[in-house]
Order: sequence, then C-alpha cells, then structure tokens
Amino acid sequence: GVNGAFVAAVGGDVGSPGTIVNVPSFTGVTKTGGGMVLSWFTQPNWTNIVQFKNNLADPNWTTLTNVPGDNTSAASFVDPTTSTQRFYRVILNLNP
Repeated sequence: GVNGAFVAAVGGDVGSPGTIVNVPSFTGVTKTGGGMVLSWFTQPNWTNIVQFKNNLADPNWTTLTNVPGDNTSAASFVDPTTSTQRFYRVILNLNP
C-alpha cells in the first residue's frame, strides 16, 4: 500500500508495479551570515523534514523545520545557526 507496492494474498511476497520515489538530493549548500542556505531536488507535493546533528556520533537527529512541498521538484531552507559544524538530512513524507 506504499508507493504502489502490494503483498501477495498467499505467501506474503511483496511486489511493485515499478514506481520509485526519488529521494532528496542536495543541489547547493551556501554559507550566508553565520548560517547555511540548503537547496535540494525533491518530490512535488511531499513534505520535506529538514534535520541536523552537530556530531555524527550523536544518536538522534534534531528536526529544524518541515518544508511543505509545492508543485515543483525544488526546495530550500535557510538555517540561521552559528554552529561551526553541522550535518544535515532531508526526509520525505507524503502529504495526506
């Protein structure tokens, strides 16, 4: 039931009609005024959850914001942090 996938009635095999969701891919990271401007390609009309860690050894990611998708495949966010080091990731959620 996710992205067109289905489970067989007998045996529990999982199948798909071939639909693949493109994962976000960063197209730019630019330093500006003590922060960072993040830009990425995404899925149109999906919500983008922007998260960060200051240290990759930290066990948890912290959510900065949710960037609502529109009808384009481009998204961006300005993180005004003054941290000297920060790691980012973007998670996609299908809009209800």
